Amino acid sequence: MWHETTMDGKSGVWYYGDETTQNYVTGDTNSGTLAMTFDLTNLTSAALTLDTKYQTENSPGYDILKIMVGFDVLWERSAQNSVDASGSFGWESLGPIPLSSYIGSVVTVSFSFDSMDSIGNDYFGWAIHNIQVGSDVPDVGGAPGPSTPFPDIKANGRDGSVTIPYGTPVSVTIGLDAGSWAGRNADWWVVAYTPFTSPSEWCSYVYDSGWQSGIRLCMEVPLAQVPPPLEVLNTLLPAGDYTFYFAVDENADGIPDVSLLDSVDVKVE
Repeated sequence: MWHETTMDGKSGVWYYGDETTQNYVTGDTNSGTLAMTFDLTNLTSAALTLDTKYQTENSPGYDILKIMVGFDVLWERSAQNSVDASGSFGWESLGPIPLSSYIGSVVTVSFSFDSMDSIGNDYFGWAIHNIQVGSDVPDVGGAPGPSTPFPDIKANGRDGSVTIPYGTPVSVTIGLDAGSWAGRNADWWVVAYTPFTSPSEWCSYVYDSGWQSGIRLCMEVPLAQVPPPLEVLNTLLPAGDYTFYFAVDENADGIPDVSLLDSVDVKVE
């Protein structure tokens, strides 16, 4: 459900939610991760700052919002909603969040939302804006949008978590906003985690060859705009839980050190 929009007079906002309903009700559990890459190789200190607006149910263990680098949790929601300067629900500033332990490398910061269930999802969701990484200078990184590619993967035309009745074909499509990175060589990955037994639980779509077992490179080609969406799967699937991933990797070396990632969960029942 992550997408770029204009909200509250701010352009370049990234929002996890439905703009029409201003909530994240999908009829099922839903989740999504937005990833941004920052180059810290030439810095001696670094910290992350952003503006955030969120509102969720207040029950512990549900509606989990996290900012992460790899498995390291930099921030996790502890309040039900963000509070603006007047003390009301609204935009608040977050940070600086130290990134000193990642100095000298290129890092991927992930913004992860997981509803954990299908009820109590009629709240605002999560929006972020003005994401910056810096030390003595303001913005040395960037957010997706005009500059950084934004991958998108859908199942039967939907994001997040999708329930599909058994016997109904599952259609998986990918799209990409290449931004100003259009033309840069990159690895493309389309991978599924399935309920099949090991070693067949991971499957990959290889361009011009179809689906194969294991984690395999889809293709190594320059980044380009995709729409129209490219359909990578249209078939009946056995009952079970599946997660489909679409990622692009600026290190075109055939190794899945992913830079930007989107996923969709599919339950066939």
